[in-house]
Amino acid sequence: MPENLILSPAELSVFTDPNFMPLKHSALGKIEKLLTTLRSEIAREIHPIAKRFPKGFDIQSGKLSRGENYKMYPYRVLDFPRALSGKNIFTFRSLVIWAHHCTFHLILAGEYKAFFQDHIIAHAKELPEAFSLSCQKSPWDWSFKPEEFIQARAMQEAPIAQAVRESEFIKITFMMPLIQYLDLPITGRDVWKLWQMILFGE
Repeated sequence: MPENLILSPAELSVFTDPNFMPLKHSALGKIEKLLTTLRSEIAREIHPIAKRFPKGFDIQSGKLSRGENYKMYPYRVLDFPRALSGKNIFTFRSLVIWAHHCTFHLILAGEYKAFFQDHIIAHAKELPEAFSLSCQKSPWDWSFKPEEFIQARAMQEAPIAQAVRESEFIKITFMMPLIQYLDLPITGRDVWKLWQMILFGE
């Protein structure tokens, strides 16, 4: 038998464990329920100012997505609120990756970036120190390498502000340790509340 077909002790332990898959299923089910609760919390914040959102924004239901292979790890995603049309992107993305982290991202591209970017730059000093501005090549890269992020407050500096204006997208991230998963609804709501105040004045 070729050696590359022989399961390692660790692989064999997982492969023969009857509890692993049911536990994975139940754990991710609970994460989905927490993200559903977060959606309700954000919707409650949006409701009083719903008329301030541009036409085409999904401020009712959002999208809860499931994936099983982000670099071999399962993940769950909530995009809410959101407006996605081709290259025109606005989404507040809440993301949980198995064995990695919980993150909350404001992602803007196209017309929405052009519309909101100067307002974000003008309010950069109001952003918490823990908010990070992505310097990644793609807004859909969910790795968190320190060298690919700077403090979002740095947008107060003219060279950084100019680089943001010239970039194809804006992605600003707040990361929460996975062990704090129970805080998903409240922390996510509070992060969105700050963006709502900056972007929509409430």
